Amino acid sequence: HGLRPGLSRPDEIAVAAEEPIDWTRVAEWVKEIGDREAIWAEHTTKSGKKYPVNLKERLFELEPVSSKADDSTFTVRYTGSCRNDGTMLRPIQVVEMLEQVAGRSFQLHSVHRLGVRVSEIG
Repeated sequence: HGLRPGLSRPDEIAVAAEEPIDWTRVAEWVKEIGDREAIWAEHTTKSGKKYPVNLKERLFELEPVSSKADDSTFTVRYTGSCRNDGTMLRPIQVVEMLEQVAGRSFQLHSVHRLGVRVSEIG
């Protein structure tokens, strides 16, 4: 494959848990996401058709950023695909990846857009 220009979008998202979380666990979950070759989720088209999507292919970077004083909300920064053909990584899909590796449920608390970058993708 040759490289072609694409768009990526860096975001910071705050994720809320139902109970306090040890910050070291967040770093472990982020590392596990990075180590996996695939993280599958079901995508539904506008027409209602469902098909599997490898979310890991849409994720370029993921890092833990901070945790709140109450320790039940933490922030991660990610850069994901944002192409005009609709191939993009949405904040809620990052939460889904965290849920898969952590084996627990989280809520998307807030999203902070950091801009859009042009990148070379293969």
